[in-house]
Amino acid sequence: MKDKSFSWLGGICAVLGMLIVLTPYCIFPVCTKMMQLEGGSFAPMKCFWTARSVLGNGSIIILAGIMTCLCRTYALRAALGVMASAAGMVVVLTPSFLIGVCAGETMRCRMQTAPSLYLLGLLTIVCGLALAWRSARMARKG
Repeated sequence: MKDKSFSWLGGICAVLGMLIVLTPYCIFPVCTKMMQLEGGSFAPMKCFWTARSVLGNGSIIILAGIMTCLCRTYALRAALGVMASAAGMVVVLTPSFLIGVCAGETMRCRMQTAPSLYLLGLLTIVCGLALAWRSARMARKG
C-alpha cells in the first residue's frame, strides 16, 4: 500500500535538493575570482567552498527525496525525513556560520546566493520534519 503524501513530500524534497545544488552554480553563481594570500599564492574565496559543501548536502537531500518515494516502511521514511532535515540545517548554517561567503556587502554571493540557500534550506527542514512526523504517525497507527 503506497501513501501518495509520501510521494509528494519525497518529490518536494528532491526538487528542493536540486534547487540547492543548482543555486550556487547556475541560478545565483558564486564568485569565481581567486584571492591572493600573504605569501603570494592564490586560493579560492570562501563562497567557492560554500558552494562545494552545498553541492554535497543538496545531493543528500535529492537522494532522501527519491528514496522516500521508493521505500515502503514508515520507519525508513521517518529516518529519511530526519536526514533531509539535518542536511537542510547544514545548508542554512554553511553560508552563515560554518564556512561563510565573501565579506563585501555588495558581492553577488552575499546578496543573492546566501539568502536563497537560507530559504531553500529552511523549506527543506520543514519538508523533512513533515515527512518524519507523518511517517511516525502512520507507524503508530499500524
